[in-house]
Amino acid sequence: MSRGLGDVYKRQQGIQFQIQSKIGASIIVVMAVIAVLVVVVVYNLLIKANNTELRQDSEAISLQVEKYFSPFERMVEQLALDEDVQTILTTTKAGQKMTENEVYPAVLKKLVAVAGLDTENIQGVFTADLDSNASITSAGGISGDDYDCTTRTWYSCTQTGETMLTKTYVAASTGKTILSAVTPVFDEKDTVVGVVGIDVAVSYTHLTLPTKR
Repeated sequence: MSRGLGDVYKRQQGIQFQIQSKIGASIIVVMAVIAVLVVVVVYNLLIKANNTELRQDSEAISLQVEKYFSPFERMVEQLALDEDVQTILTTTKAGQKMTENEVYPAVLKKLVAVAGLDTENIQGVFTADLDSNASITSAGGISGDDYDCTTRTWYSCTQTGETMLTKTYVAASTGKTILSAVTPVFDEKDTVVGVVGIDVAVSYTHLTLPTKR
């Protein structure tokens, strides 16, 4: 009788051990799942925080860029309204040279004057005529026969009719990184006849990230 009870007791212990083993294994699995979920949640929170910080930095830099270049955009917009500039761009026709236009000396003088407003940052001022497919600069530069307005980085503004900032590039003459603030010039029928632009030195020291606290 005692042996039978002993066998029953052993079976009960075996069953209890199996149950405890299964419960223990289940707990381990649950804890492992929880640990993974915690890692995923923390990782996502870190990514979200980092993305928010990057977006804030990007917005801050965009504001700095807008603030830094907006004066040059206003300059070209004012220059585009100049009577002599509008005259040279509306009266110079295909096959003619801008330098032979009677208002060329007056236009050149005004380009030079604008360039002198900020000699540290303004690398040059230019105007380009679509009909004659030519341009002149504040330095007295004249485009060659191979000049093509449609291939210039600013050409898209003649289609949008809006002031634009070109992509940055390295000026061959100075080796400086610059971009151009360019705006279209319209005739009396609101047709784009050319552009005026200012080449601006890009100083990345002006574009700094906000201080982290």
